[in-house]
Amino acid sequence: MSTNFGPKDFEETKLLVFPFAGELEAGATIATFAVDLSVLQGADPAAQAVKSGAATQSGTDVLQIVTGGVPGVVYHLRARAVDNTGLVHVVSGDLRIVTL
Repeated sequence: MSTNFGPKDFEETKLLVFPFAGELEAGATIATFAVDLSVLQGADPAAQAVKSGAATQSGTDVLQIVTGGVPGVVYHLRARAVDNTGLVHVVSGDLRIVTL
């Protein structure tokens, strides 16, 4: 499943939400999760610095704070969650950095 994060100014810090409610079977819960980041378009030698801290969980959502970034670069973020039954789910989205 993919989600749209919309553009982010390079000076902003934002909370990205990866919704897993539509992916989980009834009664399933998220057991483990992680968020990976890669450069989809452009160049950023310090791309991992866009993720500010580790991802967290709120119910059926995985949350990741992002900051900075290089104007014109598009980052691809991919949240992977394993539920309590062992099924693996992925929600991803692209984040374009702009100057507003």
